[in-house]
Amino acid sequence: MARKFDEYLEALRGRFKGILGKVYTPSISVSGFVKVSDDEVVISGAGKILTNVKARTVKCSGASRIEGDIEAEEVVLSGASHVRGNVKCNIIEMSGSCTINGNIKCIECKGAGSIKVDGDIISEHRIDLNGASHIKGDLKGNDIDISGSFKVHGDVNCRKLSIEFTSNSEIQGDVKCEEVYIRRKGFYGRLRTENIIAKKVEIEFVDAIEIEGDHVIIGRECRIDTVKYRIDVRIDPSSKVEKLVKV
Repeated sequence: MARKFDEYLEALRGRFKGILGKVYTPSISVSGFVKVSDDEVVISGAGKILTNVKARTVKCSGASRIEGDIEAEEVVLSGASHVRGNVKCNIIEMSGSCTINGNIKCIECKGAGSIKVDGDIISEHRIDLNGASHIKGDLKGNDIDISGSFKVHGDVNCRKLSIEFTSNSEIQGDVKCEEVYIRRKGFYGRLRTENIIAKKVEIEFVDAIEIEGDHVIIGRECRIDTVKYRIDVRIDPSSKVEKLVKV
């Protein structure tokens, strides 16, 4: 069996020359299914690749694992997928229970389920996260939509941030955007953050140190240390603001 597997690896090495669509100097563990072609890398079942992967399309499902970086046009991760390195692509779609130990750099990012990223998510266009998301780095994009429960350890920077949280959630860094909309879905949970700076701010059930904006609406049951506004402000009677400043 070991000899046949070695022959299989040698066949792969002989076929690939290290250009787009290839797996570089690979070691592959297969107890499910692994397909490697000029354009596509597919892992399903308990497949593992112990190296960097570069292809047009990378698709992983089941208990799949890639020990290196991924560089591709499209990356689709589902099931219990685990990437130990960074991901650089045009589009990434994650579902199920996905873990990425590095950074994600992309044009568009979609995540649904239990998503864990140990680095940053940097998108040129959109970031959509739905479910239970845990981001240890920063979120940077044009439009960012988050729903469900989540924790972001870093900063959030974008043009428009829309959040609909369903249980206790947290942004440990600062939020800097043009527009910020934060709503609670359901009857439980609060969102905690440090500072929110935007031209337009509409929030509810938020605990923060400072909110600053041109147009500020403090909705239901917020607890804010300081609110700074330039043009107008509206504060719900159920919210508590320690200090209100016109700048």
